[in-house]
Amino acid sequence: GAALVVIDVGSDVYALAVFTDPATGEPCLACGCYDGKVRIFDPVAGGEALLVIDVDYSVSALVVFEDPATGALRLACSSDDWKVRVFDPVAGGEALLVLEIGDEVNALAVFKDPATGAPRLARASGEKVLVFDP
Repeated sequence: GAALVVIDVGSDVYALAVFTDPATGEPCLACGCYDGKVRIFDPVAGGEALLVIDVDYSVSALVVFEDPATGALRLACSSDDWKVRVFDPVAGGEALLVLEIGDEVNALAVFKDPATGAPRLARASGEKVLVFDP
């Protein structure tokens, strides 16, 4: 069928992640882009980006998760400089954490370790998936 909303992101989009803004309860769509930016949009209304996070390198994967220590939302993004950066997807700003991966990252996922409750970051590269303690 026809698209309900068309968002002109302004750069080729390589990754998408969806989250709910904790302040408003509204859905947000994070778009990881070729131009090294993550743009946050309202996926229902479309329009201009609500927030732009400058990663400096082409973004290849995104994942949104809750920080278990604070309960705050976090956005992890991989880029073509072989790093994973973690940002606040609501406030933006500088990276809160930068992980030196040293290899291409094609996909990201975050899960809670059932034994410890600690977050784990899984990243895919080629035929392997590696799991980290971020």
